[in-house]
Amino acid sequence: MRIAALLALLVLVACAGARPSPEDLPDKPAAVPVALAPTKSGSVSPGGKSNFNAKVWVTWQDAAADCEASARAMRDNSAEEAWQALKACIELGRFNRGPFVQLNLLTTYWEDELRTRPDAVRVVARVIANRGGDVDGDISRVQAIRMPVFTLKAALSQPEIYKGRYVIIRGRLTDVKLEPKSATAMLDEISMKAADMMRMGQDTRFIRTFDRVYKARDEHFFAENVMNPTGRKVLGRLPEADPFLEPDKEFVFVGRFDGAKASSEEQKIGLLNVFGYYRPAALVVQ
Repeated sequence: MRIAALLALLVLVACAGARPSPEDLPDKPAAVPVALAPTKSGSVSPGGKSNFNAKVWVTWQDAAADCEASARAMRDNSAEEAWQALKACIELGRFNRGPFVQLNLLTTYWEDELRTRPDAVRVVARVIANRGGDVDGDISRVQAIRMPVFTLKAALSQPEIYKGRYVIIRGRLTDVKLEPKSATAMLDEISMKAADMMRMGQDTRFIRTFDRVYKARDEHFFAENVMNPTGRKVLGRLPEADPFLEPDKEFVFVGRFDGAKASSEEQKIGLLNVFGYYRPAALVVQ
């Protein structure tokens, strides 16, 4: 009897310690991969959205040239964010040493963007205004890298060829007419030309001869840029009337050239679809 009980106990222990074979186990659920898309700046965030804020970023920059260098350094991670940062340097930057005027940095390090991005012409027009508004001189610099932006003189010389091209002019607003869905402004083009100037010195010298005394002042000769009307006119179409676009004030205008029409004075008037204008700085940067 005791032997039978011992055998029964051994059978129970063996059954309790036996493990099921792998075939008897249910399959475990497959792991679901969770993909975190990289942001444009190269970091990873849920949903793949970039957290870059150009308006905040530009407030951390101390000088215009440093701001451009910081924006350029971002291109390895995100070309789009680098471009937005550069635009913030030019359009939003408030630097202690003045606004962004380094056109040479754009033509040296941002050639591809200037040639291909549709908003690059606004950026260049803003920099030209910051530099004092020497449109002819500065357009020649960006044309050296084959940026497709042109002067009014070139556009009026061959309207059919330049129709649809970007044009930048410095102009004085002379008249505005309101229409149901837009406004048109008559602009007189202003160009910058070097003129020989003479300034009398402040110090007075006396020259004594045998019988007379002459008073003399030193004469200083120098060249200075002078604004002159070119005689060319533009009829600019604006999205709406803008109260900040004051008559008899000069602005740097940027827009798309829509051809030309003949005026009553047998003069061609350019047609420009204006999408931006900026007040030129008082001092010209050479």
